[in-house]
Amino acid sequence: MLNDLPFRQSAGTRSWEKAEEKRRLLENEAEARAKSSQRSEIPQEKKEPTTIKAAVARFLSSKKNENLAESTLDKLKTIFENGSLPGQLQPDSAISQNSRPHI
Repeated sequence: MLNDLPFRQSAGTRSWEKAEEKRRLLENEAEARAKSSQRSEIPQEKKEPTTIKAAVARFLSSKKNENLAESTLDKLKTIFENGSLPGQLQPDSAISQNSRPHI
């Protein structure tokens, strides 16, 4: 078992004893890796949620850096900065890093 999932690998031998020895070595290596990764985990700081207003500003800045036509940038500004956001979204609402509103 590797990460609680079945794992198969050829032992490269016809001897049962040698195969069992290789299995034990692989298990010991996996346990050592798991223990060292648990020790080296550093707690990450919790990030503040991004507001829609900040996300829109970042998006528009990104589009400006892509050298889009001025008319395209104006259209995007109209959509995002003039309160044309769909549904219940408010510019100062927080959004999580994992969710992306479908616009």
